[in-house]
Formats: sequence, structure tokens, C-alpha cells
Amino acid sequence: MDLFILILRLIFAGVFATAAIAKASDIEGSKRSLKGYGIPEKATLLFSIWLIAVELILSIGFIFFDTAWGAAVASVILLAVFTGFLAFQLIRGNRQNCHCFGQLMSEPTGSGALIRNGVLLAGAIFLALRGAAGQGATYSSLTRIDVAIILEVAIFAAILLCFVVLRRMILDAQAGYVDEGEHSHGEVERDSGALTDSLPIGATAPRFTLRSTQGDQVSLQSVIDEGYPILLFFVGLSCTPCASMLEELHGWQEEFRQDLNLIVLSSGDPEANDAKFGDAGELVLLQEGREVADAYFARWTPSLVVIGPSGKVVSNVAAGDAAIRSLIERVRRTDLSERFAQLPIAGAGYSNFIGEKAIDFAHKAGDGTEVSNSVLDGKRTMLLFWGQNCPHCEGMHDDLFDWLAKRSNGDPEVLIFTDDASLEGKLPGRVVADPDYKAAAKLGMYGTPSAVMVNEDGIFESETAIGPASIWSLLGRHNVK
Repeated sequence: MDLFILILRLIFAGVFATAAIAKASDIEGSKRSLKGYGIPEKATLLFSIWLIAVELILSIGFIFFDTAWGAAVASVILLAVFTGFLAFQLIRGNRQNCHCFGQLMSEPTGSGALIRNGVLLAGAIFLALRGAAGQGATYSSLTRIDVAIILEVAIFAAILLCFVVLRRMILDAQAGYVDEGEHSHGEVERDSGALTDSLPIGATAPRFTLRSTQGDQVSLQSVIDEGYPILLFFVGLSCTPCASMLEELHGWQEEFRQDLNLIVLSSGDPEANDAKFGDAGELVLLQEGREVADAYFARWTPSLVVIGPSGKVVSNVAAGDAAIRSLIERVRRTDLSERFAQLPIAGAGYSNFIGEKAIDFAHKAGDGTEVSNSVLDGKRTMLLFWGQNCPHCEGMHDDLFDWLAKRSNGDPEVLIFTDDASLEGKLPGRVVADPDYKAAAKLGMYGTPSAVMVNEDGIFESETAIGPASIWSLLGRHNVK
């Protein structure tokens, strides 16, 4: 029993040390997480440093017998407060990434985080209840067998940590963080912009009509009308990594022939493109330049975007061979016909509550009318987050007014959240004055302008769109001319 208690203490030491080091390696991420939970921005750095220091102290405390009980009691208090805080935030609908383990676990907080904290809390309570004298074996009393057992546990923990780090590396690859040294034998075609730029999942895929290598005019809409999901590959004749993936590309065409449509988008000479990319019967379409790639934020080649059978974007852009292979593997495991099918890529998207109910909100406008969740009932609605002094908002102001004036019955409603109450009478449609964007932050706001689509049942059907181009894509107005 004493050996078990010692091992448990060492596990806690490792957990707190890992959490502290991971946070310290990504201070900016910790600050963003704290800000998302309502901590004033000016206090986020100080609070992050304080939390890192506390976790390091607790880690050291668990190592030594004389300080282990104090560390256990302090851990009970810390974990209880933090678990309660997370539960409260989840009830309110705030699913920020808690950043408990830095970038090692970079997903929105959910029930898994509560279960994990509950297990840790139970272990800490167990140690605390044993008292100062019941903290297990001392190092001087260990036998060779005891040391061997501890080493085996340490090796298992190291393997587990390596698995977590490897998983993080794979997710980063999905986001497009491709090591350029991996392709030192050739250039990857690229343009300005970040790899993580992407159309929001749930947006209407920009429509286009292009000439095929066979000379036919083919529209994306005609392919969507066939009723199958689409794998949209962006490649280039001079792209060496694209050439290295040719065998896999042809293999995917054969594998998915009955269930998906595969489209290859390139540019240049039709015969050369057909010979290089069309060997397995792929549909190869040719851009004049980069007009379609730019509309899809596919700034690198090779890249892949998945479009659902309804014509909605269901994946972020996977840039680079590693990211594409990973996305293809997820396509194999996903039913893309499901209503809220999605293949998010870590780091590429923004707030993503797809499939979840929008949180409750209520606001009394200046004219005395109340604006609340009820306005979403039975109406597909875009929640638009707007700033008075936002230059990008000003840039799309006139076009937005024009669209609102001309929209048809099939177009969604628009509900505008702004931090300036004086805009209530100046902006079209329903406007919610939301000081400091307190409600908007829980509805997916990520700066201004940004927007998210909610369906007729008040359920999120898209990621948050950032900037005019992505917002227009939510409205199906970002087509290639």
C-alpha cells in the first residue's frame, strides 16, 4: 500500500509539472483562454504566471514525503475550485479551451475535462484524507523490486506522454504546419496568407464553372446535384509534393469511386494536366489563375477541402501531404451525409459549436421591444458581430445594406450584435446592444466583423466566419466569377 501511495504522489507530481511546463510554453494561449472565461485582459498574464508557479510548487511538493500532505490538501482546493468553475462555464454555454495542458490538449472544454478533473480530485482527496503520516513509502525504504515497479510506471507514463505529443503533432499537421525541410527536393506552390486561413465549416461552398482537360465546361453545382460528397484537391503541374502523391491520389479515386466525387483543380496545359492527374479517371478542371483556390483559401498545393452532399463545406483546408492523408483517414470514418457532419482541423477554424443549441440571450431595444432566442425560432438566422470603429465592418457596410434590401424569401434573417447602443437605429434589421460583447462571446464571436449561422431550430450549423469574404460565404455570396 505504501508503494501505491508513493506512485500516486509521483503521478500527481508529473501531472502538475506537465501542466505547468505546457502552459509556460504557450503563455499567449493561456492568456486567450483566461480572457475567454471572463478574466480581465490586463490580469491574464499575471494570473497565468501565478497558476504556472502554483502547479510547479505542487509538483515539487508531491515528490517529498514531508510536503506531500500539504500538496494534496492544496490540490484538493485548487481542483475543486477549477472543476466547479468549468462546470459553471459549461452550463452557461461557454466551451472555451481551458488550456489546462497548453497545446497538448487544444480542444473546446466539454464533459471530458470535467471527468478528468473529477478523477484527479478523487485522487487528491484520497491522499489528503490519509494525513501527513500516511503519504506512503519514503525513498530510503524502497527495495529493488519497488524501484523496478516505479521505473515501469515511469516508462509507461513517458510512452503515454509521447503518444499525446505525437497526437498533437498530427493535429498540427492537419492544420497545415508542414515542415518545409521535408520537401527539400522540390517547391510547394504557395501564395500570401497563413496556412490556417480557411472557409468556415458549414459555409456554402463557393460555386464555380471551369473547363475540364477534355474541353467541357463543368460547374461545381452540377457535381453537387449528383448527391455525393466531394473531395476537392488543389494541385499544380510544377508542384513536386503533388507529384509524390500521384499514386495515392489515383488510389483514392478508385477507393471512393462509388461513394464520393473527386475533383482535381489545377491550371496550365490541358494535355499535361490530364496525363499527370487524370490517369485513374479523375475529373481535372483548370483555373485561369488561382481564382477558385483563392475563394477556398487554398493557398498552398497540394491542398484538400471536403464538401458535403448538400454543397456545404465540411472540412477546413488540409494543406500538405501529411495533413491530406490525415483528413482522408477521417473521411473514411465519417458519415458525410449526417446533418452536422464536420471534419475540423486543429488551429484552422474558430469558435465551433456546430450541432449545439445557441445559448439563451435577451435584450430590450431602445424602442421597448425585446430581442431574445425567440427570434431564432423557425428562422435560419445569421448572427453578425459588428463594431462601430471596425475598418473591415466599414468596408462591407454598403454591400451588406444592399444585400439586406434585396434579399429573397430563401435568404436567412440577420441579427446584429454590437457593443454600441447608438447603432440600434443605424443598422438594418434586429440589433442587440451588447456592451463588451458579453453575450456575443458565448455565441461564437471572434472579433469584428464575424458571424455564425443558426438553423431554424436555434442550433449552430456553422463555424464562426471571420472577415467579409468568409461572412459572404455563409450567405452563399462568395462564388467565383
